[in-house]
Amino acid sequence: MFTPDSKRLRLSLAAIGAVGVVYFLETVSLQALASAAETTGQVYPYKEEDWLRYLLPTLWPEGGKPLILLIGGSTTREDILVEDVASAFPDYRVFQGGFGLGTLGDVLAALEYVERTYGPGALPAILVLAVSPRFLAEIPDERPFAKSLALYSAHYRMPAHTATGFGLEPKPALVGLFDHVRFLVQKQGPRYQAGAAWLVGTLAGSDLGTRLTG
Repeated sequence: MFTPDSKRLRLSLAAIGAVGVVYFLETVSLQALASAAETTGQVYPYKEEDWLRYLLPTLWPEGGKPLILLIGGSTTREDILVEDVASAFPDYRVFQGGFGLGTLGDVLAALEYVERTYGPGALPAILVLAVSPRFLAEIPDERPFAKSLALYSAHYRMPAHTATGFGLEPKPALVGLFDHVRFLVQKQGPRYQAGAAWLVGTLAGSDLGTRLTG
């Protein structure tokens, strides 16, 4: 025989369980939508935190068209148009891989990260590198790409003892798992927004979903 208190407890637990199931299904659906959008090669999430694009395996497939990677600091995305390069080289996939406050050390670490995490086939066939005095001087000392790996990567981080960040070091498995969960919890909003805009644009038959930047 159930008391009123036990009945309320069961109802509360059932409600919590229902909310958890809805949240799980919603998250799975949004993740699938974001992944589908990113695999088209037309969607670039994280406009404000573009260094996080290196943590998305959907943006770094092995196989398919050879890759032209535009990379460097913020001058890369501001001065080199993906559309112009893509139209000039239709047999290649063109990816905007520049990131704010990036340096030469960050670029080398990013390429190493892609190779070690997604495989050699994910590396670019052609590299377009935009440079500046700040980029070559490794300024500033603390840069967002290194921080993003430290906080959110499931696999590697840039060694703290190396000022330029050459080389990566593996994370302990438990640390990597925790950091990956942090990435899934804290940094998926821009992916979902870009994926939703791509879906709306696709269904509407417009170019709304083309070359999105989140």
